[in-house]
Amino acid sequence: MNYLEILKQVLQDKGVDVSKVSEESSLTELGLDSLDTVSALMDIEEQLHIEFATEDLLEAKKVKDVLALIEAKIK
Repeated sequence: MNYLEILKQVLQDKGVDVSKVSEESSLTELGLDSLDTVSALMDIEEQLHIEFATEDLLEAKKVKDVLALIEAKIK
């Protein structure tokens, strides 16, 4: 499963221009504030039937951080 594509879809639903999304993109550079980030991560939790710890939600600063959280929960 391509988690980057899932994340891009969630971010697109939040109004993010997904052409700017790369693993090195910071979430704030993409226009997400902390509330938007938590909301996006909650959408991912719902889609993938996983649950992130609150600390994890607050520590995710880049797209690669979010992908790492997803992969850690899926394995």
